[in-house]
Amino acid sequence: MRRIGLLAALLCTVAATGVLAENHRPVLAFAGLIARDGDVSAAELRVFENRITSALVPFAEQTGFSVIIPRNRTAILELLLGSPDGTSAQLSQELIADAVIAGELTRIEGMLFVDVRSIIVETMEIASLYSGEFRDFSAALGSAREIVASLVESSRGVVAGSSSDASVPEMTVRSSLTLSEIAGAWNGDRGIGVVEIRDDGSGTAHLNGSGTMLVSVTIEDSRVIVRQDEPNAPKMYMPVFPYTVAVQIVDIARPMRWVFTLNERGDTLVGVKDTTFLQVDRGRVIWADNSYSREAVWTRRE
Repeated sequence: MRRIGLLAALLCTVAATGVLAENHRPVLAFAGLIARDGDVSAAELRVFENRITSALVPFAEQTGFSVIIPRNRTAILELLLGSPDGTSAQLSQELIADAVIAGELTRIEGMLFVDVRSIIVETMEIASLYSGEFRDFSAALGSAREIVASLVESSRGVVAGSSSDASVPEMTVRSSLTLSEIAGAWNGDRGIGVVEIRDDGSGTAHLNGSGTMLVSVTIEDSRVIVRQDEPNAPKMYMPVFPYTVAVQIVDIARPMRWVFTLNERGDTLVGVKDTTFLQVDRGRVIWADNSYSREAVWTRRE
């Protein structure tokens, strides 16, 4: 068995001045595997991917990552492993993450060769690469934890310190503010339409096409904290998921929370959203990551 370690690569980070980022964990995506020849079946690929996922989620969370399983894995795998002309700009359009894991299985004369790599999304540079050869499929399956440990530990060094992605605008923030300065109508982030905030800190978020959600707003150490202010309900997840999936999420997702700073002009809130990332397979929620955070930007409506 052989393993190629960490390559010199640095993840460029554009951090917004004054933006709260303590709760943002680097995001590691698992795009899946491809077969390099017809001797590796679709069933074997699926089993191996499931074994990697089962090992990856708890290990990555313990080492400070949030893990996501992208929906558009075919397009991502094509960019990473199939197309010689794939660019980091194309990858960034397909995937919001700091790094992505992808790999391939090849069977030659009965031996199974496993090559899995961790790739920095912003640059498409390889952060780490695991390469191994096994006498049979069962032996390869038994290597899943070793593969995950090798890739995650190496990737952690590369993406350490990453707290926001380049889509978050650089800005000067206010060091003190009041609820009256936050009151008004705001354009929300993904899945949220208009958010109406009142002087007393109460508010209503209009969900894209599925009703409204009550929110409460407080000022804590010059940060704007927006919290979901009603119990979970299917309507909160139906902008993204169908009803049959949304009803499953209600019992497992943590309440939504946004942590913002306000820019000097008073027209932009920038920060992170603490939420839940879910893996759904054939209409069933397989697992939920309640440590997941992502960047969020709200802009004041004119």
